[in-house]
Amino acid sequence: MYNFYNHLKIKLYSYQLSLENSPTTVANITQAVNVDKVYFDHIIIYPNPFADYLTLKNAEGTLQISIIDALGNVILKKKDYNEDVINTSDYKSGLYFLVISKNDQKKVFKLIKQ
Repeated sequence: MYNFYNHLKIKLYSYQLSLENSPTTVANITQAVNVDKVYFDHIIIYPNPFADYLTLKNAEGTLQISIIDALGNVILKKKDYNEDVINTSDYKSGLYFLVISKNDQKKVFKLIKQ
């Protein structure tokens, strides 16, 4: 099974709040930050819904890709992917997730196979 929460980075902030004539209060705030903007804002995946292929446009350099079905089964996993087209002709109709990774950052794209 694939855990979609692995692509989040966790940051912990501590703030100290005080008002005159009041006790000091410390607030700990945990923030989940999706850090995929650095590499992935410019990548376009099409068509969606797709049939026999998926195209990755504007993907720079070598990426790691995984395609996961709606049940969490890994259908495709490639570590050094640098092509523009993914052959999906053998995939059944349904919901899929394309996970693209580069330099410890990940982005998940939700896709539909016709």
